[in-house]
Amino acid sequence: MKTVIVRSYLILVLLAIYQLAPVQGIAAGRATDPTTGTLSGKVTDKKGGGPLAGATVYIADLKIGAVADNNGNYSFKTLPSGTYLIEARYVGYKAVTRNVSISGAVTENFELADNAVEESVVVVTGLSKA
Repeated sequence: MKTVIVRSYLILVLLAIYQLAPVQGIAAGRATDPTTGTLSGKVTDKKGGGPLAGATVYIADLKIGAVADNNGNYSFKTLPSGTYLIEARYVGYKAVTRNVSISGAVTENFELADNAVEESVVVVTGLSKA
């Protein structure tokens, strides 16, 4: 059990270091790579405008994704420049797919509309031996 906890902690520390590396490079005055960019934004409910915490934003070409936080915010750091198909999804909502050009810092917000699914009627029949 301790090994699992230590491994989990180590993975979290490495992920935190990986996420902070680009920020530290900018703070140290190093030039940023012009062939990379960032993508961030917010995933909200189209009807009420509320944040959709836990919504997923996926870039299929790069095989990477992000999960929206409690405020609906998501972000990708250090993406290669280019145009990508971005898909935002949330359970019970219609997925939204867009082409987004990444060059520098890009903000792209997604508004998802609810998607009610109606299934056919299920009839359950039983026999009683009373």
